[in-house]
Amino acid sequence: MNDIVKKTSYLMRIEDIIVSIFFLIVFSFQFHWLWIVYDFLSIWSVYFFLKNANFFLLIKVMLAFSIFFILSFLSGFHLISFVSIWDNGKHLFVIYLLFKLIDRYEIDRNLRFINHLGIALSFTFLIKIILVLFQYFSDYHMDDVSGTFGYGGSHSLGYFCLLLIAYLLYIRKWNYLVVVVSIISFILNFMAENMGFYLLFILLVSFNFFSLGRLKYLVFIALLFISFVFFFDFLLAGDFIAPMLYRFSEFLNITDFDPTKIRASRGFLTAYSIMLGGVFGMGPGAYSEIYSLSGWLLSDLSNNDIQINISSASNLISEYGLSGFLVWLFVYLSLLRSFFITFRYKIFVSGFFMLCFFYNRVLMDERIIFMLILMFSVLKINEKINKQRNVI
Repeated sequence: MNDIVKKTSYLMRIEDIIVSIFFLIVFSFQFHWLWIVYDFLSIWSVYFFLKNANFFLLIKVMLAFSIFFILSFLSGFHLISFVSIWDNGKHLFVIYLLFKLIDRYEIDRNLRFINHLGIALSFTFLIKIILVLFQYFSDYHMDDVSGTFGYGGSHSLGYFCLLLIAYLLYIRKWNYLVVVVSIISFILNFMAENMGFYLLFILLVSFNFFSLGRLKYLVFIALLFISFVFFFDFLLAGDFIAPMLYRFSEFLNITDFDPTKIRASRGFLTAYSIMLGGVFGMGPGAYSEIYSLSGWLLSDLSNNDIQINISSASNLISEYGLSGFLVWLFVYLSLLRSFFITFRYKIFVSGFFMLCFFYNRVLMDERIIFMLILMFSVLKINEKINKQRNVI
């Protein structure tokens, strides 16, 4: 009996730590040293992973990291190379920790944890509304319009909104509140010039209706969304749809790639990273800034005003090459997919993660990856609830 009580208390402390770290990251403003609390969680997660992971998963992760270490030695001995491997790979262990605990808990315990997080999300969302409005009308620079996330945190604001919407839609199932929160999120992310939010929002909400019996609702939601977009564009005198289309076209258009004409678009920089990294890359950490360390080739890009780390994809391809990039992608996707049972959940999580991988600095920004992990946790709990209902 004492062992059961001790084990339960122990797990509760982990839940409390996760919510506490969430609060610290969300209210970090300029972030600074607060990333270290996420690293403490990551270090604990490594111990948890080594203690609980099955043999095949251990081998898979060890082989992947062995490849990264080989790439580090091939590029010469650089301390930042090993720091880069840790900084990009530590999230694997956090994913394993959280998802393994969700598997271990009963439904009631999962709901208690995620509802505590939901209360934190709702409270924080109200604060963000006030701060974003204040920042926007005080004529802040666009990267500062991010609520409590501080400079360069506009994408983090988008993922925060997606996390709250996922909680309301898939756990609480408050459809009317989802509509209200979505409209407010549209406005906040427009102020933050975070156009990627809208595409991710469409995917997240569409997944809720991704079944034959609910396709008619998806059509209705799509028409409602399109109507709102055009109405919002009308109110802004055409300053909503045009910037959104421009961002997406810049992301996709690489047909006229010219390495002598530098463009700050994701499409161009992804193509440029392939040119830089080739098959085996220039070396882990070569173009990065991590833990106050700078990559040995970073100055070459800085002199040419190239931001190669605009996304995790462009950063990894340039440093680890196409081979290392595919290994990173494989190990993350295989771990994520292993925790979901239903095929449609596996497909959605894989597609959503890959899109974020190419669009954002997912692995390089603890604020973004933690929001994304928690959002996938919402979907995992939702799948677990649906599975239990089907069994009953």
